[in-house]
Amino acid sequence: MSKFLRFVLCVQLLFVLSMLSSCTGVHLPESPSWKEVPIMDVKDVAGKWEGTTWTEPKTVRQEDWVKVRISEEGQYEFASYRVIGAWLGGGTLNLENGKLVTEPNPGTGSATFILYEDNGKRMLKAQGATKAGLRQVAELTPVEK
Repeated sequence: MSKFLRFVLCVQLLFVLSMLSSCTGVHLPESPSWKEVPIMDVKDVAGKWEGTTWTEPKTVRQEDWVKVRISEEGQYEFASYRVIGAWLGGGTLNLENGKLVTEPNPGTGSATFILYEDNGKRMLKAQGATKAGLRQVAELTPVEK
């Protein structure tokens, strides 16, 4: 069999397989459609949260794991352990327009925490700036007790 004929058969086979796979009813799961929910009280989000954090624009070293603890009184602490060392901090959160905003801190920068929900799942998204002026983002979910 000539190389050209083998090539044509391979292309036809790939075409048939792709058509069959699209007809099987296999669908990728939909990503959550998060809806912003106003935070009415710090107690609504008090507890332990964890997830990923990254600096924008993303670089080669994409994401780090971060843990956040929020007290009912509005105090917070965070810890992110990286290859280059730990990034630790904390401070006070204030409720402003349904969001939690950190008091400016020269050591860690500032951030805003926004609550999102989808089908009973909750996500706390933090957006802020580091003391170096870089944009930092974190997506956190509650830690199961």
